Amino acid sequence: MNEKPTHVWIFDGNRRVYGKDRSVPIWREHWRRREITGETSRSWVVGGYPELKIPKNSKTPQRHLAWSEKELDQLCWLHEHRYRIVRDVESLPAAELIKVASLIGYEPLPPA
Repeated sequence: MNEKPTHVWIFDGNRRVYGKDRSVPIWREHWRRREITGETSRSWVVGGYPELKIPKNSKTPQRHLAWSEKELDQLCWLHEHRYRIVRDVESLPAAELIKVASLIGYEPLPPA
């Protein structure tokens, strides 16, 4: 990220908005858009309560943060579909699983 961000979306597990059937909360609605109100040499300062500091140079992706609407859309897609894909891959026959392994660049470890 080269330019100073103006806002960030933060996952708030306490924020729950329910659908029409009122049985489960809508996952996307857990996200709050928060303004970046300042910075330190190492962090972005996010206003509101509680005030947060987000490291500027974090090397690992943070699944509770999104820097854009597009990134939030991707996280929502992952939340909705990842477990289904994993479930389907787990039930593949060997020949199909080998194709998936090749597709993602998986190299099995040599026998010990």
